Amino acid sequence: MPALIQLVLKQESINNGIAWVISDVTADFLYTKDYNASILKFIPPTSNEVNYIHLKNIFDNRDSMSGYAYPGYTCNRLSIFFQLIHSGDIQYKNVKSLVYLISDIPGYVVHVSEYNREGENSGWLIENIARNNKPMKDYIKSVVLFVN
Repeated sequence: MPALIQLVLKQESINNGIAWVISDVTADFLYTKDYNASILKFIPPTSNEVNYIHLKNIFDNRDSMSGYAYPGYTCNRLSIFFQLIHSGDIQYKNVKSLVYLISDIPGYVVHVSEYNREGENSGWLIENIARNNKPMKDYIKSVVLFVN
């Protein structure tokens, strides 16, 4: 079934040159819930005596499974994404759209998108100029860059 994936790419200096690297990924099918210390989930200390029967709770309650992780755990969507590619569970088809986020102006992020249409008002155009005082990583997580 086709699905949209949002890849966040950034440029890095590699081998005396510049390359695009994948820094994050989001998709409806990727697990994204991080550990929440306010949700008390645990495997009892005596669970080893009953052959860890309590592990079944993790499989039965998938939406709260990160509550069983160690404090400070954060979900690594990129590792999940790479594993799904490696296992063949997802395949690349095509790029639907591109959005460049330019953060060179302090306090602002410029969204640049490509518009292919007849006339002079086509090509790479500024789509939005947004105020931003957050780190870029947090800003990217707060905006939806594509529409289903």
